[in-house]
Amino acid sequence: MTELDTEQIRVLGCLLEKERTVPDSYPMTLKGLVTACNQSSNRFPVVSYDAGTVQRTLDGLKDTGFVRFVHPSHGERTTKFRQVVDERLALVLDAIAAAETG
Repeated sequence: MTELDTEQIRVLGCLLEKERTVPDSYPMTLKGLVTACNQSSNRFPVVSYDAGTVQRTLDGLKDTGFVRFVHPSHGERTTKFRQVVDERLALVLDAIAAAETG
Protein backbone atom coordinates (compact mmCIF):
# COMPACT_ATOMS: atom_id res chain seq x y z
CA MET A 1 0.00 0.00 0.00
CA THR A 2 1.26 3.45 -0.88
CA GLU A 3 1.63 5.87 2.00
CA LEU A 4 0.73 9.45 1.18
CA ASP A 5 2.41 12.46 2.76
CA THR A 6 0.45 15.37 4.24
CA GLU A 7 0.60 17.44 1.05
CA GLN A 8 -0.65 14.52 -1.04
CA ILE A 9 -3.48 13.89 1.41
CA ARG A 10 -4.52 17.56 1.29
CA VAL A 11 -4.47 17.77 -2.52
CA LEU A 12 -6.25 14.45 -2.97
CA GLY A 13 -8.82 15.36 -0.32
CA CYS A 14 -9.55 18.65 -2.06
CA LEU A 15 -10.05 16.89 -5.38
CA LEU A 16 -12.43 14.39 -3.76
CA GLU A 17 -14.37 17.14 -1.98
CA LYS A 18 -14.67 19.47 -4.95
CA GLU A 19 -15.74 16.65 -7.28
CA ARG A 20 -18.77 16.13 -5.02
CA THR A 21 -19.53 19.70 -3.97
CA VAL A 22 -18.86 21.70 -7.15
CA PRO A 23 -19.07 19.28 -10.06
CA ASP A 24 -19.40 22.13 -12.59
CA SER A 25 -15.80 23.20 -11.86
CA TYR A 26 -14.40 19.67 -11.83
CA PRO A 27 -11.84 18.51 -12.99
CA MET A 28 -9.90 21.34 -11.37
CA THR A 29 -7.30 23.75 -12.66
CA LEU A 30 -4.05 24.25 -10.78
CA LYS A 31 -5.20 27.70 -9.66
CA GLY A 32 -8.51 26.33 -8.36
CA LEU A 33 -6.76 23.50 -6.55
CA VAL A 34 -4.30 25.88 -4.87
CA THR A 35 -7.27 27.93 -3.66
CA ALA A 36 -9.04 24.80 -2.40
CA CYS A 37 -5.96 23.61 -0.52
CA ASN A 38 -5.46 26.99 1.12
CA GLN A 39 -9.04 27.72 2.12
CA SER A 40 -9.29 28.41 5.82
CA SER A 41 -12.77 27.06 6.52
CA ASN A 42 -13.19 23.33 7.14
CA ARG A 43 -9.43 22.72 6.89
CA PHE A 44 -7.01 21.62 9.56
CA PRO A 45 -4.31 22.52 9.56
CA VAL A 46 -4.65 25.70 7.54
CA VAL A 47 -1.84 25.76 4.98
CA SER A 48 -0.38 28.16 2.46
CA TYR A 49 0.69 26.12 -0.57
CA ASP A 50 2.01 27.83 -3.67
CA ALA A 51 1.41 26.60 -7.21
CA GLY A 52 4.82 24.89 -7.33
CA THR A 53 4.06 22.83 -4.22
CA VAL A 54 0.67 21.75 -5.53
CA GLN A 55 2.10 20.91 -8.98
CA ARG A 56 4.90 18.78 -7.46
CA THR A 57 2.33 17.05 -5.29
CA LEU A 58 0.11 16.39 -8.31
CA ASP A 59 3.09 14.97 -10.18
CA GLY A 60 3.72 12.55 -7.31
CA LEU A 61 0.06 11.58 -7.10
CA LYS A 62 0.05 10.94 -10.84
CA ASP A 63 3.12 8.71 -10.48
CA THR A 64 1.33 6.66 -7.81
CA GLY A 65 -1.87 6.42 -9.87
CA PHE A 66 -4.16 8.55 -7.68
CA VAL A 67 -4.51 11.50 -10.07
CA ARG A 68 -4.92 11.96 -13.81
CA PHE A 69 -4.04 15.03 -15.81
CA VAL A 70 -6.72 16.19 -18.24
CA HIS A 71 -4.93 18.00 -21.04
CA PRO A 72 -6.62 20.93 -22.79
CA SER A 73 -8.88 20.18 -25.71
CA HIS A 74 -10.28 22.56 -28.30
CA GLY A 75 -11.09 25.93 -26.76
CA GLU A 76 -9.52 25.18 -23.39
CA ARG A 77 -6.28 26.75 -22.27
CA THR A 78 -5.14 24.87 -19.20
CA THR A 79 -4.50 21.39 -17.91
CA LYS A 80 -6.96 20.16 -15.29
CA PHE A 81 -6.65 17.46 -12.66
CA ARG A 82 -8.96 14.73 -11.40
CA GLN A 83 -8.70 12.04 -8.77
CA VAL A 84 -9.00 8.34 -9.61
CA VAL A 85 -8.93 6.85 -6.12
CA ASP A 86 -11.62 4.32 -7.01
CA GLU A 87 -9.52 2.98 -9.89
CA ARG A 88 -6.26 3.05 -7.93
CA LEU A 89 -7.75 1.12 -5.00
CA ALA A 90 -9.99 -1.06 -7.21
CA LEU A 91 -13.12 0.14 -5.40
CA VAL A 92 -16.57 -0.65 -6.67
CA LEU A 93 -18.73 2.46 -6.89
CA ASP A 94 -21.56 0.79 -4.94
CA ALA A 95 -19.11 0.12 -2.12
CA ILE A 96 -18.02 3.76 -2.09
CA ALA A 97 -21.62 4.95 -1.91
CA ALA A 98 -22.40 2.49 0.90
CA ALA A 99 -19.35 3.64 2.86
CA GLU A 100 -20.39 7.29 2.49
CA THR A 101 -23.91 6.66 3.79
CA GLY A 102 -22.59 4.59 6.66
